[in-house]
Amino acid sequence: MSDPYSPPQPTDALCDLMDKMLVRLDRIEEAMKILLSQRTIKEWYSTDEVAEILGKAPFTVREWCRLSRVNAKKRETGRGNALEWVVSHDELERIRNHGLLPIPTFRHTPRSLPFLRGAEHDLNR
Repeated sequence: MSDPYSPPQPTDALCDLMDKMLVRLDRIEEAMKILLSQRTIKEWYSTDEVAEILGKAPFTVREWCRLSRVNAKKRETGRGNALEWVVSHDELERIRNHGLLPIPTFRHTPRSLPFLRGAEHDLNR
């Protein structure tokens, strides 16, 4: 006769079920690690990262920066004098929630806009 104070022994079916649950729990934990690593909040994002997050092309995000449609800064890249645009986390959230900034209206002289230098004679009429 078995000892009435000993714990009951699990059946094979219960052991199999527990093994399956442990395997599934391991997969869930691994998936959560991946999700957390993807959603790590950074202070600054590159234009490539912003493009990926927003589902846009990197060129589009660079153009937004160049045209002041987003508040972005330039930082050194370590490749000579080249600078790259970076966008803060707060600005990324603002873009997500409110969209792009309005198209700015410039009130500059033609000399301050290098791409208009060839057209100065047309602007002075």
